[in-house]
Amino acid sequence: MPKMSQRLSLIKPKIRLAQTNLLDEEKQKMTDEYLNSEVCQECAECCKSWWFYTDLKDDAIRSSWLDTKLISVNKIKKGLWKITFHIPCKQLIMKDNKYYCKVHKGTRPEYCKTYPMNFIADDVEQEMLDYEKKTCPILKKIEKKEKS
Repeated sequence: MPKMSQRLSLIKPKIRLAQTNLLDEEKQKMTDEYLNSEVCQECAECCKSWWFYTDLKDDAIRSSWLDTKLISVNKIKKGLWKITFHIPCKQLIMKDNKYYCKVHKGTRPEYCKTYPMNFIADDVEQEMLDYEKKTCPILKKIEKKEKS
């Protein structure tokens, strides 16, 4: 029987996320304008739950069968699902009616440092970006600004 780490690497879902270095200068400027702004501090949806995209049907089915309302599975398109854990981050705090991260300048995971930039890079599938716009007001603002 393989070791636990080997088994985990075998079942790790294929997650499709863009690298932040793929942002063009204009998108980076727009993103910087909004990130850590009041928009983020009033929303914090990216901290109130955690999700990933997978193209592994078995992971989507198995997750959807768990007997809890804390996990949801949404089919984005044929062969692509978003699995969401509706569990807030322990580092999220509210102060003066605004959300803050207790470790914002410290040991935040890379995903936290790059969200939502990782979804506006050119190689992200349009369906994923469209779905993220339902969650993140920053992505909506950037889209409106790009269209104007």
